Amino acid sequence: MTLYAAIRLVHVAVAVLGTGAIAAIALVARAARAQPAQLAASPLPALARWGSVSLALMLITGAWIDFEMHGVYDHALWFRASAIGLVLTGATLGILRRQLTRGVRGQLAPERALARVNRLAVVASALVLAIVVLMELRPA
Repeated sequence: MTLYAAIRLVHVAVAVLGTGAIAAIALVARAARAQPAQLAASPLPALARWGSVSLALMLITGAWIDFEMHGVYDHALWFRASAIGLVLTGATLGILRRQLTRGVRGQLAPERALARVNRLAVVASALVLAIVVLMELRPA
């Protein structure tokens, strides 16, 4: 197995396992709205952390793939748009984690925190979907 193939394997594995946590946040937050008092004990903080870590790993492995390919993707619009989408997804998750923390600490009503977390997770999931479409279709 070449270094490129190994990096790409890690990139795809993190894409599947890591960014799936982002969609799980939306599902768990929606279900937790029925029991908002349970916010601190919910899996949401762990899912949000793993989602953030996975985005960082996606950025690192994506840049490494581009490096291994000698920058062949640097000028492709789909690659640049995907990188921007990744940054926007990371920013959305950062806001989501702040709202979740405020809800856990009691600075924000749990119902309101869960509603915001749910909306932000849906936005982040839509951004991930857009990135996947760009990566697969590679429009000119």
